[in-house]
Amino acid sequence: MSGNVAEWTSSWFAPYPDSRIEPHPYMGSWVKVIRGGSAVDLETLALRPAARNFVGAGPDAPPYPENLFQFVGFRLASYRQPGRDHVAPVVRRATSGHLKPGALDRERFAAFVQRDWHPADAEVPNHVYVRGRATAVVFVPVTHILRPTGGPRMMAAWKNASALRKASGLRKKARDESPFFVLGALHLDLPLEGVDVPTGVAVKKTRGSAKAPATEPGRCAPGTYLVTLWFDRIALTTATREFVCFLPALASKIPSVEVRPRSSESLGSPTLRPSLERDEGGLDFTVLLGGRRSKDKYVVRVRAALPYAKDAFLGALARDGWLKSTDGR
Repeated sequence: MSGNVAEWTSSWFAPYPDSRIEPHPYMGSWVKVIRGGSAVDLETLALRPAARNFVGAGPDAPPYPENLFQFVGFRLASYRQPGRDHVAPVVRRATSGHLKPGALDRERFAAFVQRDWHPADAEVPNHVYVRGRATAVVFVPVTHILRPTGGPRMMAAWKNASALRKASGLRKKARDESPFFVLGALHLDLPLEGVDVPTGVAVKKTRGSAKAPATEPGRCAPGTYLVTLWFDRIALTTATREFVCFLPALASKIPSVEVRPRSSESLGSPTLRPSLERDEGGLDFTVLLGGRRSKDKYVVRVRAALPYAKDAFLGALARDGWLKSTDGR
């Protein structure tokens, strides 16, 4: 906190509230607060975390990233809950299309972050809390599947939710020319393999009936996607509902989607289980069905497999020095 470099903060330099100090002309919009001292400070008064100064030289040299200042560094912080710092960017990217930001439940999320992360009260032998580029998988569920906002079909489903209080009714309704029911947002820093991607061949539609797109086995690149229910399968789409891929079907005895009455317990947080041995993850979450006059009596449980590309997790771990075999490899 002191003695190496002073730490540049995000706060504009200004008097404290109720201060009687006359404001400097640079205060408020031209210089940023720095805390602590640096190795060149000879006064012990500056070598303490409470020392407060500013960096920048007013309009001639404002504190922009391209302007360098000697003996000034950065203060870095991390949330105690791994993955929370990813949630806001994921929501922002996922809601850049038709989905409203309020439709995603930011407080209920699941995340797997591969990095050298330590709880605040854990002993850290080398004082390094984060090492290397993080590899993250983050999922943020919707608050309700049915909402009183959206297109005409969503409005109609919200007004007549009784027809969707069984899984068969929900799956039957999830057939359209574009993915219909959004289940959440998924961010991947790793590619997926063994998914069904569109072939590019148009599918002929019979009158009054939509058809699932033609697909073939392929690969899904890292990115931020919407998780949707479409044609009785779990699909990934872009923020503008453009189809990307279908996730693999689960075992026949494990339903991907279940609708059931809500019990007294809370919804709980989604579960994201990566398997380093098989390069496969499992996603399990529960959201409210919603709908007019439903009073949140029904929930929808969704389970999906995330087939990460071969050796994706192991390769990322080994690249950052996490793995080493007994023979030194």
